[in-house]
Amino acid sequence: LSVHDEPFLRFAYAYYGSMYDKLTNVFFPMNIKKPTIQLKYGKTFIMANLYYLCSVLFSMYNLNNLGLLCEYQAIGSANFHSYKKMSQFIDKKFIPLVFYTLKARTEGIIGKEWYKMVFNDFDAKSMASTWPYFGYYMGGNMLYRNILYFPNHLPEELRKQTKGVELQQPEYEPSVHSI
Repeated sequence: LSVHDEPFLRFAYAYYGSMYDKLTNVFFPMNIKKPTIQLKYGKTFIMANLYYLCSVLFSMYNLNNLGLLCEYQAIGSANFHSYKKMSQFIDKKFIPLVFYTLKARTEGIIGKEWYKMVFNDFDAKSMASTWPYFGYYMGGNMLYRNILYFPNHLPEELRKQTKGVELQQPEYEPSVHSI
């Protein structure tokens, strides 16, 4: 259902985030909307808004269990779609580096005699050309896919450390709306 289960119990994510604002404030100008922080993925909020709309409709008919289930699904679908898009981006950036090093290493080994290949694998020249690319790939995976390997999610840890930091909001009405 979701990559990370912790946001399921955060109702502020649903009520003060983009899902609620998209449904209620979409026709108002920016200067009278309350400030929100949004991820910029196209299909994420379409799916989340559909689930949240179902949640509101179920709540109107006093089907609160179904409404709560759809609300959880709205959060989970947005998180999963964001994770999937981020994984595709990482693969698009790092897989060519891995295949380039595989090609270069194969070309370097093919020209050598078969009994010297083991010794040539560990000389300084061949290791210096391969390990940086492998390190970039593994470092990127650890940074962006750390939710799969480590108990504390990196964005969550950063959010805890910057809890007191407030975002700058516009203090005046834009000139377009004052004409």
